[in-house]
Amino acid sequence: MNCIFCTKRRANSGEHLWPDAIAAEIERTWMLSSNDLQVNSFELVRTSGIVETKFSKRSGPRNREKVKAVCATCNNSWMNRSDERVLWVLQPLMRADPVLISPNDEVHLASWITMKLMVAEHRNPRSLSFHRSDWTHFYLTGLPPESVHISMGSCNDERWATGFHRQTANSKVDGVQGPRSAIVTWGIGRLIIYFEHSNPEFGWHDVPPALGRKVWPVDNMRDVFSPLFFAPAELVDLAATRYNRDFPSITEPDFRRVAEAQLFRR
Repeated sequence: MNCIFCTKRRANSGEHLWPDAIAAEIERTWMLSSNDLQVNSFELVRTSGIVETKFSKRSGPRNREKVKAVCATCNNSWMNRSDERVLWVLQPLMRADPVLISPNDEVHLASWITMKLMVAEHRNPRSLSFHRSDWTHFYLTGLPPESVHISMGSCNDERWATGFHRQTANSKVDGVQGPRSAIVTWGIGRLIIYFEHSNPEFGWHDVPPALGRKVWPVDNMRDVFSPLFFAPAELVDLAATRYNRDFPSITEPDFRRVAEAQLFRR
């Protein structure tokens, strides 16, 4: 396949989900040499009241994984500059240190997160939620599409330090396949990113404000991001599985949630 962004060259360059500097600091902080946290991917199909599910999982050193979806030219130019632009704010966020974030910083963070997750979902090309129009829009503007919501929170649990959990959902109306939605819950040290790419038919499933502060769409307020609340890992799990409560999570791979899910029900 060709590069998802420029489309001109072959996608032969591996892009890190966690930048090298961030991955190295996570390993030092948590004294990890190779974090084998599992990664879960889900397919959730809703049609005529029937829910069909498919589940797959992978394991390996998440903080060193590379995904080949882009070309070397894109990876080594504007994508590398995006990494460098957010590094100064990512480092205090991943340590849960207070940091002053301006609306411009929020735009850079949201764009960087979207770029990384557009690439990351190519780990499983059969469950892509973004389309060619989304990649082109991002390549030309550097901004997330309107179909993206992003919040940030904190968790002080090593199981989420390099946790990555993704669920997808397909909507069908009268047997016609609709666009696919996806939620990603991504751990970078003590920082938790809650990401949703949704379609109008499926609607939004935002996390409660107590768990995460919204960074996209930008609120145009200059503010200090300071974690007053470290979410328990199990509560982050609930946010990660809000498309379907019956699937395994990062910390409780065999746990079935019932009463706790009330917090997230619409």
